Amino acid sequence: MNARLNRSAPALVLIRTELPPKAKLDAGFTLIEVLVALVILSIGLLGTAGLQLASLRESKNTLLASQAAALAYSLADMMRANAAAVNTGGYDFNPETDTPPDPASLPDCSSSCSPSDIASFDLNQWYRQVAHSLPSGNARITCEAAESGDACPASGAVRTITVFWNPNRTAAAAQKDFSCGKNNAGKGTTNSTNALTCVVIGLQT
Repeated sequence: MNARLNRSAPALVLIRTELPPKAKLDAGFTLIEVLVALVILSIGLLGTAGLQLASLRESKNTLLASQAAALAYSLADMMRANAAAVNTGGYDFNPETDTPPDPASLPDCSSSCSPSDIASFDLNQWYRQVAHSLPSGNARITCEAAESGDACPASGAVRTITVFWNPNRTAAAAQKDFSCGKNNAGKGTTNSTNALTCVVIGLQT
């Protein structure tokens, strides 16, 4: 008996898969995600800009401090060269009570000048440099003993040169308080009181 084997061809099965709703949402960036990324990037850029502005401001203050120190040491050199006028108070100056010498009243030193005349000339030229180089620039030159209420000695006294400026560029006419560094006898250091910044040096003739 012959048996016939019937072999049918395998059926072709199509499998269709669909992503669940959550998988579809995770497949790409949404508008909300993009907006959040932009907000984070904006905050980072603002922080970087703030750091750059602070760095520029600090660089400017450092430059002003260097200029003030150079001006203070410049006057100290003038005073060393004219010790006779220093000992008689020819260079003493208080912005709260004194005014700088008027250029029109300065003596003609083309031939000869007394130590007092030279002091008036030096102080006038130097004070104008301070006012021109520093925002709301001002200065005080005092006898250290007189600051404590004692009599200033005729020789060997220590003079304190204080250069002020206002980094906030407040108008000089509005500045009435010149106490910055007055009670801080840190020679060769910078001090900050109220709105003013100072450089203070000491000179003994």
